[in-house]
Amino acid sequence: MPTPARHFALVPLAYALLAATAALPERAHAGDTPVVHSLESFSIAAGPLADTLLAISRQTHTPISFDQAALDGLTSAPIEGQLSRDQAIDHALQRSGLRAHYTASGAIVISQDSSGASARPKPAAQHNRSATPAGGADPVLATVVTLGTRRQDVTALQSLAPVELITPEQITRTGAVTLNQALSQLVPSFNFPQGQNASKGTSAVRAASLRGLSPAYTLILVNGKRRNPTGRLSGVDPWGADQLVELNNIPISAIERVEVLRDGASAQYGSDAIAGVLNIVLKERDSGGGFQTRYGQYKEGDGETRNASGWWGTSLPGDGFLTLSADGLSNNPVDRSGTDHQYVNAGPAGDLRTGRWGQGGRQQGSVLANGELGFNDETRGYATLNYGYTENFNDINPNFSRSKDNILAVYPNGFQPRTREKRFDLSSVVGVKYSEAQLGNFDLSLSYGKNEVKGYLENSLSPSYGLASATHFALGATESKTTNLTLDWDRELNFNWAPSPWTLSAGTAYRHEYFAIDEIGDEQSWNYGGGLIPAGQLNAGQPARFGAVDLAGINPDDLGSQSRNVYSLYGGLEGHLTDNLELGTALRAEHYSDFGATVNGKLSARYTFTPAFAVRSTFSTGYRAPSLGQLATQTTTYTGSWSFDGGQAAPGRTRLFRPGDSAVAAFGAKDLDPVKARNYSLGFVWTPTERTSLTVDAYRINIEGNILATSVLQDPADNSSTAVRDLLAQAGLSNFSGASFYTNGYDTRTKGIDALLKHRLDLQRFGKLELGAGASVTDTKVSNVKQGTVLTRTGTTLFNRDVLRNPENGTPENKLILSSDYTYGDVGVNVQATRFGEYTYNHPTLASRDQTFSAQWVVDLDVRYQLTRELGVNAGANNLFDTYPEKFKSFNQVNGINRYGFIAPAGASGAFYYVGLNYQF
Repeated sequence: MPTPARHFALVPLAYALLAATAALPERAHAGDTPVVHSLESFSIAAGPLADTLLAISRQTHTPISFDQAALDGLTSAPIEGQLSRDQAIDHALQRSGLRAHYTASGAIVISQDSSGASARPKPAAQHNRSATPAGGADPVLATVVTLGTRRQDVTALQSLAPVELITPEQITRTGAVTLNQALSQLVPSFNFPQGQNASKGTSAVRAASLRGLSPAYTLILVNGKRRNPTGRLSGVDPWGADQLVELNNIPISAIERVEVLRDGASAQYGSDAIAGVLNIVLKERDSGGGFQTRYGQYKEGDGETRNASGWWGTSLPGDGFLTLSADGLSNNPVDRSGTDHQYVNAGPAGDLRTGRWGQGGRQQGSVLANGELGFNDETRGYATLNYGYTENFNDINPNFSRSKDNILAVYPNGFQPRTREKRFDLSSVVGVKYSEAQLGNFDLSLSYGKNEVKGYLENSLSPSYGLASATHFALGATESKTTNLTLDWDRELNFNWAPSPWTLSAGTAYRHEYFAIDEIGDEQSWNYGGGLIPAGQLNAGQPARFGAVDLAGINPDDLGSQSRNVYSLYGGLEGHLTDNLELGTALRAEHYSDFGATVNGKLSARYTFTPAFAVRSTFSTGYRAPSLGQLATQTTTYTGSWSFDGGQAAPGRTRLFRPGDSAVAAFGAKDLDPVKARNYSLGFVWTPTERTSLTVDAYRINIEGNILATSVLQDPADNSSTAVRDLLAQAGLSNFSGASFYTNGYDTRTKGIDALLKHRLDLQRFGKLELGAGASVTDTKVSNVKQGTVLTRTGTTLFNRDVLRNPENGTPENKLILSSDYTYGDVGVNVQATRFGEYTYNHPTLASRDQTFSAQWVVDLDVRYQLTRELGVNAGANNLFDTYPEKFKSFNQVNGINRYGFIAPAGASGAFYYVGLNYQF
């Protein structure tokens, strides 16, 4: 259990942050001297000055901020020829009475040409509408955020709730090859356990969590549209299984930026947005392109990884664009196993065998097309098409030669099965936008997503079929489909009493969801062939196990499907009540065809005390509907499976039943209810200089009715009670010895603090230095644990102790990220140090086997060099100093194989070294 001292782990850090900012130089006004940029070919026709600046912004990928009212009626002469970015802007501003002001962050602010003009963009209270290019690349002061607001003039530091922006450059410099891994290295409140072994293929989808909560409580959007979930329940330790979103199907080369909203937002976006929302904004380029490739491997010589990605942009009619992107990834498995104590001269050859433990291998490819074209001045059409294929594989339970599940004639030295999972993902969006001054802005879109998962088992056998057993099996398939039809609208309203226009928004949506277990596995993978355990093996003469070792296929009884319709109606209003006080409200009503209606609301406020200091706060209610995977999944398996102590489980079969199945009603199973949540937050934004910002946000999230699967309910090994088998027999399942089901298991209360400090130094002729520090502290408590009905008197509980303790201490309760990025001419160096706080492995049944792991520091390094304007190279290391988490104590290892835990936040693979090349045109 966490100690009180750990709850206040952020206190010394807060003092350190304040001391650091106090030591910074006094407020400095950014200069008017631009940075020298290389020449580009411009061809921009004469027209409104605002349109010209937007064209320059898009071509140069530079945020340009200006007051729309100040540009009304102003025009620009044509801009033609080979010019630098700054020369093009100067030409556009000639005789306009305006000037370009260059902030320390790299943004460009257009302001009146008068001495002493402030370098800071006008605060939201003065209604400074920022014009940002569709391809704006850097999370700077002028970058408008689209997440958590319907206004078009709000930057990350002006938002009512905490929003972080992540750019492709930041992602590249982490050395990560997947978006989840990169976000974990960049966002303190994200946790992405990388010590997961792909046991039984369930970790093929590895999702990051936000604020210490399950990944299922983070909503994923792409260009503001809900992303379709995977077609199978995926388990992510230390949380339970759910239908998650596979972010890695989106090519990193397609990403313009990632917006992370760290706040409850169900009233704005619907189900799942309890911990926060992640919005992936795609590139919108009408010219140019880029290519990037990378090669790396671990210090131990394994885990060889190859990655290649690229994008290309071209123009479409009506000032439109088409951007094509593609990624490819291949990585080999990692082996960090110890000596397997089962294999001591066990085979006829007398060799010492070792089972493999570590991260699995993967082959992955994805393509994405994002386009938009103009029909007329008011109407534009857009579409996105994304396809991804992923194949994951890994080894699971090793079986020694005399194992009861082996056949010596097939595997004289024993065997280690390999699971393989193939995922096919398709996502598409088509829509039309209409904007008119009086009517407002309309966005009508139709999206469709499909995800199919197929499982395979290799190097195994089905013992009950004897010598007729196959060694490779198809395990069946599942799929999910989602269709969304959405109409959004917003319009600015002018009130005489308001200092600036308010934004009124509304919308309606229809969503159809479908999930199916629709393909059975090969018969031998799930059926009983009638054979006995052969002579010479342990337990010889007894009935051999059902199905394949160590992963049974989908059997005919498990087939099933479920669908539902969701209807939504929502609206919001936000704006300035006074020059200093900004308010926001949102309300959303949804009706689910399977469990009824839900209404959720959100209130937000921000008060600006000075241009440099503001306080913000939110309150919201939220929910998560039970996923169709949780409602429709039924899985039948043999009892023998991976166990942490290596002990043999009781014979027979177990089943994960559907929640409403009458066979487990006596155990306490019933239809699932939606998860409900209340989210409170309070924080401040401080910008003491143009180059410095500090945000601190405290929050509390109360969640009622978390959905999770019960532990496998079985009778005691000494048969002191037979209640479970008796109840299953009464349901006609006399050959079953265990059962589990999804239920609303318990409530949680999570509270924490997120802090983020950024500072930029212009070292003049010595280059530029960007410094950052981020910290996240969380504390979760479990309460109101559900217990069974009939089983209560036998002492059998629905949840093993690890299920109840993992939310409290199974992930680090604190995380600290220190970063620096130095640029000098064509050379850049990025160094980041991450500290993961202590966490605990909780044994399912024995408190004496619990193990708390100490904090771990991980240092990442990336060095880059720009050879020419187009060509660059980089090299680096993740986990530069080759640190490992503490090892499992011997009694928690499986026969000595898994020396490290499954939930190590930084993994247990050691240092990873890489080199890369990138080309832009």
